[in-house]
Amino acid sequence: MPDQQPAKATTGPLTVEGAIDAPVIYFDEAPVFGLNPTGVPSILLCTLVQDIDENGQPLLHKKVVAQLRGSLLAFQGLLRDLQQIEALLTRPDTPAN
Repeated sequence: MPDQQPAKATTGPLTVEGAIDAPVIYFDEAPVFGLNPTGVPSILLCTLVQDIDENGQPLLHKKVVAQLRGSLLAFQGLLRDLQQIEALLTRPDTPAN
């Protein structure tokens, strides 16, 4: 039997709920990625936190802010979105450039 795409539901427009209550995740790096034991892709997101040690000296350490897990389809969508953000950020007329 030839490969067939699953039929898409036609239930009308998709609504998105919870945007106001969803957490905003700020991260500086994604130092670890891989597949968990059941084969689910995951990425560990970290931020760099400034602190002061016991002697009053500045200290910088990493703090895990999220574990990003999803299906292959979810990560393909995320990759597409990240590529589009990169294209926006690298345009010559972007304020950062």
